[in-house]
Amino acid sequence: MAANYIKRVAVVEAGGNSGKYIAEALLKTGKHTVTAITRADSKSALPNGVEVKKVDYGSPASLADAVRGHDALVITMGPMAPPDTQSKLLQAAADADVPWVLPNE
Repeated sequence: MAANYIKRVAVVEAGGNSGKYIAEALLKTGKHTVTAITRADSKSALPNGVEVKKVDYGSPASLADAVRGHDALVITMGPMAPPDTQSKLLQAAADADVPWVLPNE
């Protein structure tokens, strides 16, 4: 029988002010595998239990490879992120057939 919930969730900025709490809450349920999508040079402390995918935001292939196979992408970027970053992530999710995206608003 298929599960009625998402299992694999990618979180952008899983070590940030919002992303950290989202990642921790997902992990706490025991029903999710959480992947942190982070810059290659990031020094952010990540919650225990997350997988890490380091990406090059200038490379569409790097972004698509990082989110491929996930059921959802949660984007939690800070206000200082370059303005085109979310559109790059949305395109990567589309290219990788990620069915659910929770955008940064």
